[in-house]
Amino acid sequence: MESPIVTLGVSNDYNVNVTCLTWVNTNRIALGHSDGTMTLWSIYPQRMLQRISVHSNYVIDICSGYPSNPYLVASIPVGGCATLTDLSQPSSELTYFPVPAISFQPNMLCWNELMQGFMALYPSSTPTTTVAFLHHRYFCQARSTITGPNSVTCVSAGASHPFILVGSADGSVYACNALQKLFRQKGEPLQKLKIFEHEYRPLESQPSDETNAFRPRGAARILQGFLSEVNDDPRTEKRKEIDRKKRLAKKKDASKKKGRAKKGADAEDEVEDREAEIDDRLASRAITHEPLTRITTIAWNPNLRFSCWAACAMGSGLIKVMDLGVE
Repeated sequence: MESPIVTLGVSNDYNVNVTCLTWVNTNRIALGHSDGTMTLWSIYPQRMLQRISVHSNYVIDICSGYPSNPYLVASIPVGGCATLTDLSQPSSELTYFPVPAISFQPNMLCWNELMQGFMALYPSSTPTTTVAFLHHRYFCQARSTITGPNSVTCVSAGASHPFILVGSADGSVYACNALQKLFRQKGEPLQKLKIFEHEYRPLESQPSDETNAFRPRGAARILQGFLSEVNDDPRTEKRKEIDRKKRLAKKKDASKKKGRAKKGADAEDEVEDREAEIDDRLASRAITHEPLTRITTIAWNPNLRFSCWAACAMGSGLIKVMDLGVE
């Protein structure tokens, strides 16, 4: 490529830069800008069709409902509310999630074609590690789909299946069935699977010879083969364990037989171990990891024939391509 086909951007206003983009169709692109506006462009002929004021600061992420709802565009600012705009009637058709949040991480907004909604970091005024589903008809009601062990850095939804992939700052990648999570029955066990875990360690001291262009930068390892886990928020699990502990205490008080009392004591010890495990998982959310350990980008293959293939890019510079399909 010697020269760009087209160059898009607002050049009339001072210090207004393009911060993100999304395809609306094969000849339309929506751009997010540093002043909080959103613009719709035609590639050929090159022309700005619309400019809408949506936010009051940087638009960090933007995504359209292409291909079924290309006129619906969701956007997330650095500080503010996640907003859904209807480009066919932008002055009247606009909704948002009513909880302001601060977000510095892109790649956290994607369209799920099968579920007709957006996957995004759960809008919250406090730091969260949960990915939420926001249906385009009920955008202001977020539904929790999966909770990671650390800060979420990227998310991707499959093109022909309801599975999503979530990458975290600790180098772990999780997968779950988002459709099953949303339509779960009461008491139905839900599982999530850790696909792999990436770990990077830099060299403690660099060689003094600067002429060596192939000196190692560090070491990276990838662990896989994990068992499935319960797909639930650790805070919810802790509340369940506390309630279970109270029920066991009541049964222990009501029981008068020695055999039953011993059985109740064993169950109580099991609850204590389970509660300690949940506390460890809650504490892992605040751990700071090596920056190059994080998962930077995840993408499912959009080709329907190979939609079970996925690629994960890591901060260390490695890209892992996987076939996650199960016969």
